[in-house]
Amino acid sequence: RTSMRASRAAISAAAQRMGMSTFGNSAAQKTRTPRLRKLKRAAYGVALGGAAYTGWLMYRNRNPATQEPFDPSKKTLVLLGTGWGSTTVLKNLDTENFNVVVVSPRNYFLFTPLLPSCTVGTIENRSIMEPVRLLMRHKNREVKFYEAECTDIDAASKQLTLERRVDADGNQVAAGEGEKTRISYDYLVVGVGGTVNTFGTPGVEQHACFLKEMGDARKIRRRLMDSVESASFDDISEAERDRLLHMVVVGGGPTGIEYAGELHDFLVDDLTQWYPELADRVRITLVEALPNVLPAFDKKLIDYTQSTFKENRITILTRTMVKEVGEKSFV
Repeated sequence: RTSMRASRAAISAAAQRMGMSTFGNSAAQKTRTPRLRKLKRAAYGVALGGAAYTGWLMYRNRNPATQEPFDPSKKTLVLLGTGWGSTTVLKNLDTENFNVVVVSPRNYFLFTPLLPSCTVGTIENRSIMEPVRLLMRHKNREVKFYEAECTDIDAASKQLTLERRVDADGNQVAAGEGEKTRISYDYLVVGVGGTVNTFGTPGVEQHACFLKEMGDARKIRRRLMDSVESASFDDISEAERDRLLHMVVVGGGPTGIEYAGELHDFLVDDLTQWYPELADRVRITLVEALPNVLPAFDKKLIDYTQSTFKENRITILTRTMVKEVGEKSFV
């Protein structure tokens, strides 16, 4: 009897412990369940809020508010150019304080760091062109835009002479032959940028391609494809074929390095499939007057760039200056 009582007591204690354990697990599960529900609700709320905010931004971008008209009592501020400097000024300018006028021969902002990618079709041209009127439309007060060149600044009378270089049919006209107009200003911001420095090298402007504007990228792509197509003809000499397939990049700065890399990727990825008989004959040469490429960057990056170019058979000529550029050769 004593043994049976002890057994019953042990079984009862074990059952109580099991019941307490089950109760504890159930309580912990009940505690965790509301927490998971709260996290899910919070995640849904964040996602819904983000979607609503994105939709609101898209609506505001497509449907800007009504702008206030020009105020004759306020002074006029004229911005020359639509590059990095002028666009930054326009973006941060409070039009409540001024009547703003923008003058530029191009009606868009160009994201120039991606310009080398446009020369080989990696990026569509329109992807790096932002209409300046889109930025102007979201200002509180109306902003006027003149697609023209400023040919004269009269600081004494505070007047600008503008010349439109495009006729009624959209064709370019020579300097001095376009339609002219004059506008007044109180404040003038000049951000027209600069021209390409040829260092006085003969033949550069006549025979070389620059890489500064979107028109330059289109010209490079057109000449690149024309050269490859001409090299595919059977009735040309092997020396002429090698010349047509030799691409020379002058300048070992960031733009020259990036363009040489983009050109190599284009020739390897696309030209190999389109012109398999010509792919192995293409040569790329980078010319730099200084002792090494990327002189303003860290030595590790310089060494990595040079070793990568060497692996990809891109010839680098340092301490080499171009003296003259001809139609089919350079010195």
